[in-house]
Amino acid sequence: MIIGPRIVYAQTKLNFKFVEVHGDHTHGHDAKYAAGTVHGHGAGTHGIENLADAPAKFLVFLRKSSDKFTASVPEGAQTITESTKYAKSLLPNDDFRVIKVALPPGEKIAKHYALNRLVYALGDGKVTYTDADGKSHEHELVAGKVSFHEAGSLAIENSGDSGVVFLVIEMKR
Repeated sequence: MIIGPRIVYAQTKLNFKFVEVHGDHTHGHDAKYAAGTVHGHGAGTHGIENLADAPAKFLVFLRKSSDKFTASVPEGAQTITESTKYAKSLLPNDDFRVIKVALPPGEKIAKHYALNRLVYALGDGKVTYTDADGKSHEHELVAGKVSFHEAGSLAIENSGDSGVVFLVIEMKR
């Protein structure tokens, strides 16, 4: 089975041996990734062997073919990384944009446009989203949980007592 484009977020330090089959021959190479880093893969298959002494922990986000994920940022609209110092781009490629957000208590991210996206909570917390119509919605973040959000304009406020940290995985096509 051929797997589509995907990204991998390293939850721990990774030390892998990748094995790929190309027609009649096999190719292998070693790769190391620091915890908290992201790397992408194009469509295809490969095997991996964990070369580390500890279990490898990582998340895989796979892009599936769907018109639902086709979106672009409207002309003149700001993205989250353009609208705040609390968001850092970890990986932009043709299929995904991965952003890490670390928002202190009481801080806000101004109105910006976000593509269809998954939000993965790296810790617990509470945020309030304000949509394009000015309606506010409180959302509990629970470490390890994923939620889907459709494209649109929004502002975000950390409405809890502690900092919140989450990944935003936008589907670019």
